[in-house]
Amino acid sequence: VECMERMEPLWKNKIQAELKAGHNVLVVSHATTIRGLIKYVQGIDDDHVDIDIPPGIPLVYEFNHNLEAIRKEGSAT
Repeated sequence: VECMERMEPLWKNKIQAELKAGHNVLVVSHATTIRGLIKYVQGIDDDHVDIDIPPGIPLVYEFNHNLEAIRKEGSAT
């Protein structure tokens, strides 16, 4: 949980700013950190954050102007 909580400031302060500026963002990390990022991107609560993330398969998100995920490619379940 601690690792996932550390993703919130990164998502809010860095990644969202880059996306708002029209930049593409690449995040490469281990599954727990990616799980935390998915939690914020998809608005998943703590009780449902048990997501299977297969190694080596990219997850690609597209966002609307409100930074809501509108499309996802990849296979995190």
